[in-house]
Amino acid sequence: MKKNWKGIIYLVIGLFLLGLIFYSSNYVLQLKEKNSQNLSSLSSSDFWKEEAIFPERKAIENFLRYLPEVKKDVKLKDVLAAVTKDVESIEGMEMLKNILQGKEDALMPLQDLDRNFSYLQKYNLDFIDNWKRQTQNWLLFFGEQKPQHYLVAFQDPEIPRPSGGLLGAYAILSFDQGKIDLEGDSIFVLDDLFFNKVVPPFPLRFISNKWFFHDLNWFFDFPFTGRKIIEYYDQLGLEQKLDGVISINPGVMKEILSVLGPVEIKKYDLNITADTFESFFQNQITERARQVVNETPQDSFSLFIKNLRVQLNSASESQLQQIVSSIQDGLNDKEIQLFFRDDTLEYYFDSLNGAGKVLATADDYLAVVIDSLQRSFDYSTEERNISLQSDFTSSDVVNSLTVSNQGGKDKEEYIQVYLPAGITIKKVQNGFLKKNPEPWSYADLGFTEDIDVKLLERTKIYDDKNNIEIFEESGKTVVASWVHLALHPFVIQYTIPYKQHSPTSWKLQLQKQSGQKVNFSYNVSPLSGQTIRPTLFPLGKSIPLERDTDITLYFIPASNL
Repeated sequence: MKKNWKGIIYLVIGLFLLGLIFYSSNYVLQLKEKNSQNLSSLSSSDFWKEEAIFPERKAIENFLRYLPEVKKDVKLKDVLAAVTKDVESIEGMEMLKNILQGKEDALMPLQDLDRNFSYLQKYNLDFIDNWKRQTQNWLLFFGEQKPQHYLVAFQDPEIPRPSGGLLGAYAILSFDQGKIDLEGDSIFVLDDLFFNKVVPPFPLRFISNKWFFHDLNWFFDFPFTGRKIIEYYDQLGLEQKLDGVISINPGVMKEILSVLGPVEIKKYDLNITADTFESFFQNQITERARQVVNETPQDSFSLFIKNLRVQLNSASESQLQQIVSSIQDGLNDKEIQLFFRDDTLEYYFDSLNGAGKVLATADDYLAVVIDSLQRSFDYSTEERNISLQSDFTSSDVVNSLTVSNQGGKDKEEYIQVYLPAGITIKKVQNGFLKKNPEPWSYADLGFTEDIDVKLLERTKIYDDKNNIEIFEESGKTVVASWVHLALHPFVIQYTIPYKQHSPTSWKLQLQKQSGQKVNFSYNVSPLSGQTIRPTLFPLGKSIPLERDTDITLYFIPASNL
C-alpha cells in the first residue's frame, strides 16, 4: 500500500555510553507513512487495544487526530521531517560515531529533537512531554551545559563484594558538549592516593586494618555504594570532581571484545581477546596488589583502555549496534549499575532499571549477598543455590530459606541476607560468629570512623544462640553470619506477619547480587482451602536467577479449579 504521510508511532529510550563502552542512542522512534485508509484500519486494529503491549496507545490515538493538519501546517510537516532525520541519525549510530570521533556537533540530533519536541508540546500530548524529558536527560548526561565526569568501576565478581565484586580497575569517562575523554588505570593507583585513615566496616577488619578504595563498594544498595565512592574520591585532591559512578562486570567487557575483536598492546606484546580479558584483568589485580611488576606491567590496563578507545572510533555501525545490545543486556542483568549526583539523572536511570537500588516491597523481599573475605585474593566461580519455601498460616507466613554452594572448594565466607523489616527469626543453622579481629588501637593511630558505617553498626545485634548478626540497612532487616557453604547449607526460618487479614495475593521481590551465578527455587503452601492461580513462574523448580525478579501469586478457593 502506498505511503504518503508520516506519523509518530513510538519512542523508546536508549542512548548510553559506558566507560570503555559507551551507551549509544537507541531511540526506537518509528515515523511511518500511511494513507488515510491505512490509518482507519490501524485505529480499529486489535494491536491498539492491547495497552499492556502498547501503553501509549491513547496518547498516540490523540496525536493521530492531528495528522490531517500536516497538509495544512507547513511548520508541523517540517518538524516531523526533522524529527525523522534526527532519529535516523541516532538509530543508525551516526551520532554515536560522531561522539567517539570528538566532532564538534556530535549532540546536534539530540539538540534538534529537544527543540522540535518543544514545538510539538503545543498539542498537549503527555508522551511528547515524556520524550522531551528523556532527550534532556541524555543532553545532561553528555555534558551539553557543563562537563560531566563519571568514574567507571570495573568489578571482579569472582572476589564477591556486596555491589558485585572487588574493584580492580577504574576509568574516568568525561563528556563536554558531547566530546569524550577516557583514561583509566588499576584501582591501586587510587589506593595509593587514599591517605585517609578510615576504620573499615567490621567484617573487613578480619582482612585489613584500613578501609581501602578497592573495598568502598561495601553496600548492596548501589546508590549507597556510589555515594560512598564519590565521597572518598572527592577527598583525593584530584582536579576532576565526579558526577556519577558506573560499575561494570567482566562479562560485559567480554561481549564487547567479541564484537570488536582483540585489543593489542604492542608495547608489551599483549593481545587481549574476549577469551583472555578476564585473566588479564585478574592478573593486573593480584600482581599490582602484591606489587609484582615483572609479569603484568603497571601501565597495562591504562594502555588497554587507550587502545580500546581507539578501536571503538573505527567500529562499524553494525558493531556499535551489537555493543549497544550488549550494554542493554548488561543493564537488565545487573552487570552494569549507575549512580549520579544529579537527582534527575539518578531518577531517570532508575526508571531504566540501571540504578541497582534496594527496592521497597509490600509483602516479601529477599536478597542473598556473599562476601569472600580472604587475605589473599581467592577467586571463586561457584554457583549458589537458593531455595525459599513459604508456608501460609492463619496469622503469618513462615519462610524457610536455604543457601548452599554448588561445588567449589571449602572456604570461609560472610553472608548477608536482606529480608523485610519486622521479620521474626525462628531458627538458624550452620552459621558462626567472629567477634575478634586483630586488635588495632584506631583512636591512638588517628583513624576516623565513617559516619554511615558507624550508624549501621550501631544497630547491629549479636544473637549468640543462632550465631548471627542482625541489623537494619536500606529499609531491610539484614541477617548476617560467617559460613562454609561448600560444606554446610546456611538455613534460616523466619516469619512475616500479614498486612491484611487473609491475603488474596502475595508478592516476592527478589534481587540478585551483581555478577553472581545463582539458581533459585520457590515453593508456596497456601492457606487451607486455597490454591494458587496458575502462574508463569515455575514454582518448585530451580531456575537461573539472571536479574531482579518480581513473583506475584494470586490465591483462589480450591473449589474454583
